[in-house]
Amino acid sequence: MTVLPQTILVATDNSKQSMIAVDYAVELAKMTGAALHVVHVGWLSPWLYPVRLSDQQIKTLESEAQKALDEAVDQVKAGGGAVAGAHLRMGRPDGEVITLAEEIGADLVLVGARGRDSVPRIPLGRDSENIVKHAPCPVLVVRERVEASMTAGAIQVDS
Repeated sequence: MTVLPQTILVATDNSKQSMIAVDYAVELAKMTGAALHVVHVGWLSPWLYPVRLSDQQIKTLESEAQKALDEAVDQVKAGGGAVAGAHLRMGRPDGEVITLAEEIGADLVLVGARGRDSVPRIPLGRDSENIVKHAPCPVLVVRERVEASMTAGAIQVDS
């Protein structure tokens, strides 16, 4: 048994936090030699879209989701990483990430601490929290790095 991941899955929703998770995933994959998979889930929900969407509207949503996935893949490559798999899914982000982690045999899933729709006082986004609770492997929740220093009695935060 090894504790080093062989297969890493990073989930992105194009939020700042998830793109920081992409950077962490790249560095982990390079250090461990793990295969790096990237997933972006286009959110299709009967609650968000209670009226049946037209085929053209669905294609537009899929196209936007593909663009977001392509941006994450480009970020991996710009960071010197290699993408073993780029996965576009449509549906509930938490369920799709968990299912994909099972399908590819992920040893580690990385998610951002908060997604696009989270309330500031909730420490994790709803999807991240569900992934942590139900993923078939360890989950690393990546928070924005905040460096603090004392300057004349005041804390200065750089991010």
